[in-house]
Amino acid sequence: MSRKQKTSIPSAFLRFTSLISTVSLLLLGALWISDDVYHFEEDSAEYRQEFLEMRKGEVRHEVELFLAAVAKRRGNLEDSLRENIRDRVDEAWAVADNLYRHNSGRMGREDLAGMIREALRPIRYNNGRGYFFATGLDGVEQLFADRPEFEERNLLDMKDESGKPVIRDMIRIARERGADYYEYFWTKPGSPGRDHRKLAYIRHFPALDWLIGTGEYLEDVENDLKAEILMQLEQERFGDGGYLFAGTLDGVALAGPGKGKNMLAATDANELKVVQELIATAKKGGGFIEYVMPPIEGITPHRKLSYVTLVNDWGWIVGAGVNLDAVEAEIARNRQDIMANSLKHTAMLLGLLGIVFLGQYIAARRATARLRDGLAVFMDFFSQAGRSGAALVPESQPYTELEELAATANAMIDGRLRAEKALQDSEARYRRLVDNALDAIFLADRSGRIIDANNEACQSLGYTFEEVTSLNVWDVDIHASAEGFGQVVDMLNEKGAAMLQGAHRKKDGTVFPVEVQTTVFQENGYLLVLGVARDISARIEVEEKLRQSEKTFIQLFQSSPEAILLVQTESERIREVNEACVRLFGHAREDLLGKTALEAGLYARQSDRDTILGELLRGGEVKDYELQMRHRDGRILDCVLSSQILDIGGERHHLASCHDITEQKKIQEMLIQSEKMISVGGIATGIAHEINNPLGIIMQAAENLTLRTRPDFPKNREAAEAVGLDLGLMDSYMKARKLDVFIQDIREAGVRAAFIVRNMLDFSRRGESRRTMCRVRDIAEKALNLARSDYDLKKRYDFRSIRVDIAEEPDVPAVFCSETEMEQVFLNLFRNAAQAMASVEP
Repeated sequence: MSRKQKTSIPSAFLRFTSLISTVSLLLLGALWISDDVYHFEEDSAEYRQEFLEMRKGEVRHEVELFLAAVAKRRGNLEDSLRENIRDRVDEAWAVADNLYRHNSGRMGREDLAGMIREALRPIRYNNGRGYFFATGLDGVEQLFADRPEFEERNLLDMKDESGKPVIRDMIRIARERGADYYEYFWTKPGSPGRDHRKLAYIRHFPALDWLIGTGEYLEDVENDLKAEILMQLEQERFGDGGYLFAGTLDGVALAGPGKGKNMLAATDANELKVVQELIATAKKGGGFIEYVMPPIEGITPHRKLSYVTLVNDWGWIVGAGVNLDAVEAEIARNRQDIMANSLKHTAMLLGLLGIVFLGQYIAARRATARLRDGLAVFMDFFSQAGRSGAALVPESQPYTELEELAATANAMIDGRLRAEKALQDSEARYRRLVDNALDAIFLADRSGRIIDANNEACQSLGYTFEEVTSLNVWDVDIHASAEGFGQVVDMLNEKGAAMLQGAHRKKDGTVFPVEVQTTVFQENGYLLVLGVARDISARIEVEEKLRQSEKTFIQLFQSSPEAILLVQTESERIREVNEACVRLFGHAREDLLGKTALEAGLYARQSDRDTILGELLRGGEVKDYELQMRHRDGRILDCVLSSQILDIGGERHHLASCHDITEQKKIQEMLIQSEKMISVGGIATGIAHEINNPLGIIMQAAENLTLRTRPDFPKNREAAEAVGLDLGLMDSYMKARKLDVFIQDIREAGVRAAFIVRNMLDFSRRGESRRTMCRVRDIAEKALNLARSDYDLKKRYDFRSIRVDIAEEPDVPAVFCSETEMEQVFLNLFRNAAQAMASVEP
């Protein structure tokens, strides 16, 4: 049987590249030619559309450009009007002023007024529409060229259609501003009604105390602008025969074909109501419309494209149009150019295809020859290397690809040898790593038999390696069993890994707790279970000590007499409080946990909270900070707070202890007040001694006054007779005016003041506080007199309006005591009783 001859690589390469080149070039040429043919009509349509869009943009631009110019002129319309009427008034004012100055010396006021009036009356402007008027500031019309019948009449009460007092307003402008504009509604010559909007400019003429003015109707000004715009629109031309046109919404042509006629019924060759369609398009906001131009005024019908839009407040449509037949002619010329270019490109492509094919064929022949020679050299070299077993020498290969192939073969052999050695080294490293691990490592098969273990596993159990590998898992772990091990394997197959708790039994029978990290894997088709066990006896012992420490801390925390709060520093949330804190602030523990001190209302002032938190964040602690806190019932508590930053579970907390010093501060205040009272007592003693002197003079003077006014004293009668005074009448006068009563009041007040001073002196003599026999009633009455004289008590409690009854058992003997100390006791009782009575609702 003959063997079929196979094609060589060089021959196959040459055939394949030739075929690919030929097919590629033919396909490329066919695609190029078919693309030109296929896109010819599409390009023609694009040319038509592009040309049409260009013409659309042109006509729209012309319309919008014209409308922008119109809008600009309309925007400047009122400014131009204002400037025009102001110039007119200035001219009329100049005429009046000139006449007045040149004739005031030889004519009277009335003659001058008549001259100026008649000089301004015939003046007209703006095609006879504009005229001047003049009004006296008393409201009398001096000149009214449009309505002479109003002259010499007082028009102060005349109002326009909107109710504005026109004449009064103009007079006010002339008086206050001298000159200004004024807008109102007024009559118009040749037009009915009084609602024609008019803008006037008035200027005060002081010589005659007139105001001179003129005005223009805004509708007339706008009509003038419309006429100018239509004239300009008819002269506008653009492009190739393009023009602008305008018409009303009623169909009347204002500019363009059919000017002055109603074209609403105009119809094109396709029965399209052209003008009606233009109006409808303009009302929709503007747009384009194609139609056949109707035969108007000798115009030859042709296809036309127009853009039209609406001038809203004028009721106009404005548009522009172009001839579409010219567009089609331009498209036909472009079609011819495209066909000529397509034929030229086809010829060029065919020539290029021939050149590319010839070059590729020559290159393929040369590449085939070189590849054949290279493969022959490589096969011969590879055959020799296979027989001799020598390594390949890449540098001896003639081509880069063959050199890389030889190097790859050598690398493959070297790589296999290195891989075998690396595998052996890896196994040795793995064994050393496992044997030196600090945790016990076990390897068991699916049945639970231990097949491998490291040194730590053997040492922790007290077995040799051979003894360990003869055991099952449940022989080592007292909690394990054959059935339970199977369930663990199923669980590991599902989850992949798990952390288990167990207890291992040593060879001597002792048991210790372990934590086992388990996983499963496949090796040579067998399922194996790997367990890494760690002795957790020390950790459990530490955890137990920690629990005991925490328990001790909690007991100390809760039993502390100081109020203690544990607060998370960043959030300021209260984490824990003790019983003393609950008692101090009156809040239940549950009401405080989770809240900030501000939310719980513990701080009486937020500034204290800001200061404490700032000090903690800067220095880590606060010591003996005095502040005011708030009880749940609203009472303010004076406290001293100390706090320190703690790290608990990786979070910053601060432990704050709060000591209530409210009572302590009250005692301090009482001690301070007591010291003040001691000082006041010393001062009062000095004052009392000083008061005694003027008191003695007052009492002596009152006594002498009483004695020297008595009529029965001989010396008084002698002195009275010497000066011619009747003592009897004087005595009657003094009794009638109650001067004797006043003198007696002075004596009694002096006696009472002397008694009070004596009591104060007795009370303030601390050094004389010795025990003697005293009557308790006398001591109580002295204390009551002092209480009635106490300035601080009299500010809030008036003892003169309080009746105090002192009852004493009969035959009460004197007692041996310190009079000043007992007097202080009674004084305190009177003070407390007065305060208690004042705090009770009547």
